[in-house]
Amino acid sequence: MKQNRRVFIPAIIVTVIGLLLVLYSFYSTPSGGHHGPPPTGGDHPGPPSGEKEGKGGLGGTFKQLGTFAIICGAISYSWFYLKRKMKSSSNLIKKMGKLLYKVHTYVGWAALILVVAHGTYYIIKDFNNPSTLTGIAAFIILLTLAMYGWFIKRIRNKFMRTIHFLLSHVWLVLLVIHAGGHFILPAAITLMIWGIIWLFDLSARKTAAKHV
Repeated sequence: MKQNRRVFIPAIIVTVIGLLLVLYSFYSTPSGGHHGPPPTGGDHPGPPSGEKEGKGGLGGTFKQLGTFAIICGAISYSWFYLKRKMKSSSNLIKKMGKLLYKVHTYVGWAALILVVAHGTYYIIKDFNNPSTLTGIAAFIILLTLAMYGWFIKRIRNKFMRTIHFLLSHVWLVLLVIHAGGHFILPAAITLMIWGIIWLFDLSARKTAAKHV
C-alpha cells in the first residue's frame, strides 16, 4: 500500500513548486498591484517590446491562444461532470458522455500545446512581468496533469485517477489566479451547459419514473 502511494510524490512536489511560484509572483509584484497575466490568456499590462496589441498584433494573437487553451481545458474538464451522468435515462446525455470520453484526452493535449505556444511568447517577450510566474506555475501543473492522465492506462495503480482529478482542480485554481477575467466567460458558459444537461437528466428521470 505504501508503495502504491508513492505516485503522489511527484504531484505533491510539482504542486508545491507551483504554489511557491505564485507566492513569489505576488512578492515580486510592484505595490501598484498585480498586473494581468500572460501565459494562460489573462490581461496583459501592455504589448511586450512595443508590439501592437490589437487583434492583428502578434501579442494579441498569442493572448488568444491562451484563451483557446482555457476553452480546451473547460471541455476536457467537463468529462468529470458527464462521467457521473453515464447512467442517465437520457440517451442523448449518454452519447455526449461517450463522445467526451473519447475526445477529452486529445482536447487536454491541445490545451497543453496552446499553453506552450502562448507561454513561450510571453517568456521571451516579457519574462520580467510577475504574472509570467503564475503562467509557468499553471503550465507545470497542466503538464503533470497530462502526464498522469497518460500513465493511467499504463500503470496499474488505483491512485492515478485520483491524482489526475486532484491536479485538475489545482490547475483551475492557478488558472483563476493567472487568467483573471479571461477565465470568467468560459467558466460561466461551461456551468450553463452543465445546468442544461442537469435539466435534461432530471426531465429524463421523471419521464422514466412515470413509465415504471
